[in-house]
Amino acid sequence: TPYASAAELAFVDAMWSDPQEALHVAPNPRGAGLSAFGPDITARFLAETGFGLVVRSHQVPPNNEGYFVQHGGKLITIFSASNYCGIA
Repeated sequence: TPYASAAELAFVDAMWSDPQEALHVAPNPRGAGLSAFGPDITARFLAETGFGLVVRSHQVPPNNEGYFVQHGGKLITIFSASNYCGIA
């Protein structure tokens, strides 16, 4: 079908959303159809899944180092690309 299922949309959100320090979900400044999520969303995800930590690999962290810790230490972004647009 030409339309994405709810599961497919949830997968896209999970893969392309970015953390933010503000609460709740908001439009992502990276582009239309993308979301940004706050520490309350991370906490709810962890509570619902029983996990203790979210580790993600997605974008160059704002500190331009190999990792960035957010949401009270409950979310870590790891940047592993050896050469991302000449940045790292």
